[in-house]
Amino acid sequence: MADDVNPAQAQALADLKLKCLEWLADIAGGYEVDKVADAFFRLGSTRINLFFRPFGDEQTIVSVFVYLLWKVPKTPELMEYVAFNSANHYFGSIQLSPDGDDDEKVTVLFDHSLLGDYIDYEEFKEAALGVGAVADRLDTELQQRFGGETHYEDWS
Repeated sequence: MADDVNPAQAQALADLKLKCLEWLADIAGGYEVDKVADAFFRLGSTRINLFFRPFGDEQTIVSVFVYLLWKVPKTPELMEYVAFNSANHYFGSIQLSPDGDDDEKVTVLFDHSLLGDYIDYEEFKEAALGVGAVADRLDTELQQRFGGETHYEDWS
């Protein structure tokens, strides 16, 4: 957590995380925690990461974040696909990020954020499972079309 988070916002973040992790245990049948994410769960070939962050001076954000693929060749076709298809999903949008020091490769990301201050169980559930379902489909489709690696081998 950032050093500039005020005590009230720090408490709001702790409360949000506790609430969402209880919900996640119910929704996903459990979750794991590591150095990368505040929590994560698996759906098919996809690892769905959750982050709980401050927003502004008083609010909180829940980010549902997926690394769809990494080590993807950076091609004009991939750039065009992301440019024209990024916002075509109810939950989340596609983004590109550099893949380490290799200028010829990119990481494909999928992200959706929710305001944490008034979040309820159904909103959280639909966002987490919605992002997971879309990402699980997208990582397979995009890997077949553009290459790269997924987080897990597809079990389906």
